[in-house]
Amino acid sequence: MKIGSWILLCVALIAFSHPVKGIEPQEPDTLSIWVNGLCGMCKNRIETKALKVRGVKSATWDTETRMLNLTLNVEKFKEKKLHYSIASVGHDTRKLLAPDPVYDALPMCCKYRDFESHDEALGVTGNQVTGLVVEIEEDGSKVPITGANIYWMNTNLGTITNEKGRFSLDREEGAHMLIISYVGFGSDTLHVDGPSEVEVEFSTALLLEEVSVIHRVKPTSFSFSSAYKIQNISEKELTKAACCNLSESFETNPSVDVSFTDAVTGARKIEMLGLAGPYVQITRENIPDVRGLASIYGLTYTPGPWIEGMQLNMGAGSVVNGFESITGQINVELRKPENSDKLYVNLYGNGAGRMEANLNTSYAINENWHGGLLLHGSIRPFKIDQNGDGFRDHPTGSQFIALKRFKYANENGLQSQLGIKYTYMDQVGGQMDFNPDTPRDQQPFWGSRMNTNRM
Repeated sequence: MKIGSWILLCVALIAFSHPVKGIEPQEPDTLSIWVNGLCGMCKNRIETKALKVRGVKSATWDTETRMLNLTLNVEKFKEKKLHYSIASVGHDTRKLLAPDPVYDALPMCCKYRDFESHDEALGVTGNQVTGLVVEIEEDGSKVPITGANIYWMNTNLGTITNEKGRFSLDREEGAHMLIISYVGFGSDTLHVDGPSEVEVEFSTALLLEEVSVIHRVKPTSFSFSSAYKIQNISEKELTKAACCNLSESFETNPSVDVSFTDAVTGARKIEMLGLAGPYVQITRENIPDVRGLASIYGLTYTPGPWIEGMQLNMGAGSVVNGFESITGQINVELRKPENSDKLYVNLYGNGAGRMEANLNTSYAINENWHGGLLLHGSIRPFKIDQNGDGFRDHPTGSQFIALKRFKYANENGLQSQLGIKYTYMDQVGGQMDFNPDTPRDQQPFWGSRMNTNRM
């Protein structure tokens, strides 16, 4: 029994002789920053503003050393907000300068920037400033910045940081504003009095915002890299045309003149430099397209919604793609399977009864192969004679064109294309009562019928 009592007494003595660590008083967190000022009014203004910052428990500013000593609740405190608050009442810190209008509104006794000699006021000797420039990473680590520019404001005296981010710069007489800049960050300006050691921290908060440079390409432009004078017509220029096929795509272009040969057949001819169509070479992606007998109606065989762009070369050109290029060459670029809309639908109609529909599709077969389908259909079912001359104002009939194409391209630059195009057109022109199904010798009316069916 006595042994048990002695054991309990020893345990109690040991427990009372070792204080519990969990209830030891902790030292409060503190922070000291340099704040510029001169007098007692400055002291009252700085301390009052600092106490309003969240997380600041106490604030004391020393007029001799110009150091603001703070007691903090670190969980609520943000140092950047402290610098902004101090600067907002007209006082500079090492990380942020007060706005000029706010500083100018200070009483005369508080104009520390206008003080005749800051160095003499602080009792500082020497004429060199040294420091370190770092970048604050997302994890809070500091990375030295090499090649940052440091110079005195309104002077030519400056230097750059070394591979360790450090610099040393002589003082310029009368200069107190030190500017630090680095590509990709906003410049930082410090108020430095006398020889001192400074540390400049660049963070993501100081990163310059992204700048987007937007260039609008003209719908019509000339190539300056080619030996020939080539005019490029983009898709935006083609949208200015009223409608609907290649022959109607030049209505806004002064270089090419397209007109009707006659109203009865509706055929169109193209002129460049005053010479008619047989002397103009028309290619589709550098393959001869409209030539020979097809030149009469060939301009209508390429629907406008299929066209991605055109190139015009005025004057005699190369004979590589054919012999017709006497007055010029027109090359038509169709929509490419690899970068076209997956589905594009276009409908058109006018008061004369002309109705058209276009359907473009594109798809990827695999990484190298792409396919596309271009469809066009149009119809003019109504016979119209607005001038009362007994002839149709435009041919009636229908048209259907389809193009199926495939394109291969690999990472080595090898490209190839294959495709098939089908064209059907049936047009009737002439007098209003002309019937194409009635033999010519059995009717007194004149007319013509153009039927195209080719693959």
